[in-house]
Formats: sequence, C-alpha cells, structure tokens
Amino acid sequence: MDNIDLIFENENLLQENFENKNFGISQKDIDLNKNKIDEVFNLVMVNKKAEALAYFDVVRKKEDIDEINNYAKFICENFENFVVLGIGGSALGARAIFSALTDVNYNIDSVVRGKRPKFFVEDSIDPENFKSLLDIIDIEKTMFCVVSKSGGTLETMLQLGVVKDELLKKIGSFEKNICVITSNKEGNLNKWAMNYNIKTFYFSEDLSGRFSVLSAVGLLPSAVCGVDIKKLLCGAESMLDKCSENSLKNPALYGALMQKCAMDKGVKISYLMPYASKLKVFSDWFCQIWAESLGKTIKINNQEQNIGLTPVSAIGTVDQHSQMQLCLEGPFDKFTTFIRVLNFEKDIIVPQSDFNLYPNLAENKKLSLILSSSQKATAKALLKCGRLNRTIVLEKIEEFEIGQLFMFFMLETSFMAEFLGVNAYNQPSVELIKRNLKELM
Repeated sequence: MDNIDLIFENENLLQENFENKNFGISQKDIDLNKNKIDEVFNLVMVNKKAEALAYFDVVRKKEDIDEINNYAKFICENFENFVVLGIGGSALGARAIFSALTDVNYNIDSVVRGKRPKFFVEDSIDPENFKSLLDIIDIEKTMFCVVSKSGGTLETMLQLGVVKDELLKKIGSFEKNICVITSNKEGNLNKWAMNYNIKTFYFSEDLSGRFSVLSAVGLLPSAVCGVDIKKLLCGAESMLDKCSENSLKNPALYGALMQKCAMDKGVKISYLMPYASKLKVFSDWFCQIWAESLGKTIKINNQEQNIGLTPVSAIGTVDQHSQMQLCLEGPFDKFTTFIRVLNFEKDIIVPQSDFNLYPNLAENKKLSLILSSSQKATAKALLKCGRLNRTIVLEKIEEFEIGQLFMFFMLETSFMAEFLGVNAYNQPSVELIKRNLKELM
C-alpha cells in the first residue's frame, strides 16, 4: 500500500457547524489572532531557533542511519535483551515507537520477535520495578542503552551505577554490555564512556530531549526492534515539507491557531484520544512535549503570568466510559483531538448474536469498523454538546504515518509556543527540581 498523508478533520472546531452559535471558533476569533500568524510562522520556519533547526536537521539530513542500523544488527546478533535506561524525552519517544510499530506480542512470542532481542524501557528509579527487571533478564546477554541529553540526569546515572555493579558481579566486566546516547561531550557520562571505550551515539546539543525522538534517542531502539527507521524519517520529512507553507493550509500552523483561539475562549485542557491501543504511549509522549514546552511563567507588562494548556491522555473506546462524561457535561474548558485509524494490520469479524447480546447491526462487521464508528459517534456527541474537537485520520499504523504524526505534533507545539510568547525548548522549573533533589540527597 502506498504511503498516504494524514487527513485533518477540523469541521468540529468551527462555529458554523455548531447548532448553538455561541459555541465553536468564529471568524472573529480567528481575526483576533490573524496579525500574529506571519510572525509565528517566521519565528519557527524562517528565522529558525537553533532548537527548531536541530529537530528539522535530524529528518532532513538522515546522517546516522547506516551507523545506527549497523549497530542495531550487532546488538541483534549478540544479545537477547535490549534495555533503555532513561527518563522523560530520553525514553518516551522510544516507547511510543515500539508500542506503535511492533506486534503487541513482540516480547512474549519468539516467533513474532524473530532473532531480535526483547525490549524494555526502565524510565523510573522505582526499586521494585528496576529490581524485578534485573531479576528476570540474563544480564550477561543484555545490552543496556544509557540515554541522557545532559549526561548527568540523576535517575539515569543511578540506574547506570546499579547496572555496572551487577555486570561486574556477574561477569567481571561491563564494557561490551553498555552503549550511550548523549549530546553533551563535556558531560560526565560522555567522559565515562570515552574512558571505558563505550560505544556512543551523539545528537545535537541544541536538540531538546522531548524533541529528540527522531534522533538516535528513538532510532537506535527502533532499529533494534525491526522498525524501518528510514521510512519513519521520510514520513517526518514529508510532514515538515507540508508545514513549510505560510498559509492556513499548513496543518500544524492551523492547529496551533485553533488552539490559541480556544484558549482565548477559556479552554485550559488539551485531550489526545487515539482510537487505537498501539497509540496509547504516543499519547503519553504528546503529554510531555505539550506540558514541558508550553507550561511557562512569562512577564507581560512587567506582570508575571502563568501560561499553558494541560494535556490529558485518553484512549478510545475505554475513556468513552469514563473521561468523556466530564468532556460532554463538565466545564467548557477542553479541546479534544481524536486519532482514527482506517486500516488495522489485524482484524476480527463479529459473529451472529445469541440472545440479542449485541445489536444485529454489528453482525458480520469488522471490529475496526465499529471502533471507527465509535470515534465518529463520540466526536458528534461533543459537537452536539458544544465542545471543540478535531480528528486526525491515519490510513494505517506504519513507519511513514507515525513519522508524520511525530513531526506534526512537534511543529504544532513550536507554533503554539510562539503564539503564547513562550520558549518551547527550555524547562527552567524542571531544572529547579533537579537542584532541590541534589540538595536533599
């Protein structure tokens, strides 16, 4: 099947489509922000900040693909387990790609997995989780991939210390069982890796961790698990090209404009609700990039203001039976983005009903069709109740489409930050937590 671009259904945002014209985004709402569109576009796409240029470059240049694929092949030939040690942007992107693009039985079915290692992400220092993982894997046959942009993330360095100690106890060495991904050549992690001749992949110091998914941070784990990383990058590049046009045909610029208009009308919460379980972790990745990029304190007329939209991860149809009640009847402060998938790799035909267990209309239908209909029904219900929502449609969940999806949300985040007047690429208060933790320790 040929690669097909994402489809953006934005009708349920526009006032003209709401029964009650007090709801929805009007042309007047758009006009209030129209004078900023050129400025916002230019700040992101023309007068590029170093951080934006960095995540554009990883998909345009594709410099490390061969090295990453070759090392992934080495890992597959020599190890039974591959464990990512990282936190936040150093882990969520890899988890999102793995969840979306590998079989759900990858870790438990050796036939499905083939000759590739089992895949784990240890993104916490929860002692029970970490110890339980170390208890079930053969550490001698495990490659640990240590990911830290700064080369000094405390949680990750603690994990590395534990792993190094365990390897020394079990096999007397650790060098061949560890690889490193970092951007800070002056950081302690890189100095440590160079001292022990540990294989190291670098990414640009300008590349913020939460925007690093399409660098070695996300690509090495993906290649190890059999993902075609070239197709992933090609999908991302195609979306970058599509969003390089200064017009409201640019889906990421338009999406950011709509969310800014929604904020002006009192919206404070942004839901992402895929109707595909394989995209649940992608929704978690969105929550990080949206929250950490947009939640900032800024000064306007010498007065401090707290800016941001709270992201919420939901999943269809599960949250139709929980969170949707709040979205339908709660405060008018939510903007919902659905993701609908047209074609699933696996599907099931619903058999005939017995004792009217379910409506006859469902008989002989594919579950994917009913899932898709559920998403449309939920979107229609939100519209009926005056709630803003949009839908992104994927033809299928494959590398090209997932690459497009990642790039769309990264660009929309960058555009949104400029509409709000905040720096999308720093996280000053997160750094405050790190300093406080070191003091307490």
